[in-house]
Parts: sequence; structure tokens; C-alpha cells
Amino acid sequence: AALPYSYYRDMHTTTSSQMATTDQEEKMEEQSSEENKAAAAMSGTSHTDTSDRFVDDEQLQLVASNDAATTDAANDADPEKASTAEQLLQEDIPWRTRFKEVFWTYLPLGFVAFGGPQAHVAILRDHLVVQRGWLDEEQFTELFAIGQGLPGPTSTQLVVSTALARAGPIGGLTAFFLWNLPGLIVLITCGVLIASFVDPNNPPWYLVGLPP
Repeated sequence: AALPYSYYRDMHTTTSSQMATTDQEEKMEEQSSEENKAAAAMSGTSHTDTSDRFVDDEQLQLVASNDAATTDAANDADPEKASTAEQLLQEDIPWRTRFKEVFWTYLPLGFVAFGGPQAHVAILRDHLVVQRGWLDEEQFTELFAIGQGLPGPTSTQLVVSTALARAGPIGGLTAFFLWNLPGLIVLITCGVLIASFVDPNNPPWYLVGLPP
């Protein structure tokens, strides 16, 4: 017997509904798959950025360590340029070498240091701190302040104290002698000449008014 028309209509409707549901499920799966791919891509990009930053930090640390090693190597190669005054004082330099340095440093200073304590302090700072680096600014200033607080000529006290710090008591005494040697020579020469050629009872006109 032939099936009624309503049976075929209901089957067609059911089949169409099932196909529509299947298509909707497939679209939802495709959309979910695309979202998962996008999320995975974003996660991979974030991980890559973090890795890049980590690599950059490692490279910076490596460059810094290489620079430090290069600086240390340069310091070892040329210690006179790289060493500070404190390091120079702590170096195990033989006393004889330090004494020779004191002798040849202070020998010409007595002949060229004119102008009083202000000029003397500037000359000593230039020779001992700037050129040779025997002392740093703080140490030189402390010795200068001590000399200012003690009775006597400040520049002479600064000469003795700086040489004492470099070569011990003998170095300080040697620097004192060398610093005063030019004046000693000039004064002795003038005294001998005056005693030999000037009559105290009949002094020349350019000595009139001066005490004997």
C-alpha cells in the first residue's frame, strides 16, 4: 500500500533539520578550531617575546662581563694609568725605589717653588696627585689641613708629610733638606759675600737702613 504524503513530508522535514544541525555543528567546530589556533599563535608570540628579552638580558650580561674582563686586562697591562692612589700606596714597591722617586721628585721643586705657601701647595698637588698619583685628593687635603693646624710653614710641613707617606722618615727628612737646599745655598752665599766685602761701619747706599 502507498504511504501517505504526510509521511514523506515528515521525513523530509526531519532530514532537513538533521542536516541543518550537522552544518551548524561543523561551523561551530571550525570556529572553535580557529579560535584555538589564534590563541596558540598569541601564546607562541608571547613566549617568543619573553625568550627574546631573556636572550637580550643574557647578551647584555655577557657584554658587561667581557667589558670588565677587558678593563682588568688593560689595568694589568698598564697599571700606572689604571691604579688609584690607594692602590699605588699598597703596591709592594721596594723602599729604595720609592726613596729614589722622592729624591728626584723633590730635588727640582726647591729651585722652582716661588710665591709662598699658596703657590707651593698648588705645585705639590700637581706633582704628587695629578702627575704621579702618590696620593688622592682626600689624602692630600687631609695632610694640608693638618699642616694648617700646626705651627710653622704649611708648605714645608706638607712636603715632609707627603714624602714621609711615600718613603718613610728618611724620605721625609730628605725631602725637607732638598726643599730648603736652594734657600740655604743663597743665604750662605749672601752671608759670606757681605762678611767679606761689606764694611759694617761704612755700608753701601743700597744697604742703608737694613739691620745688621
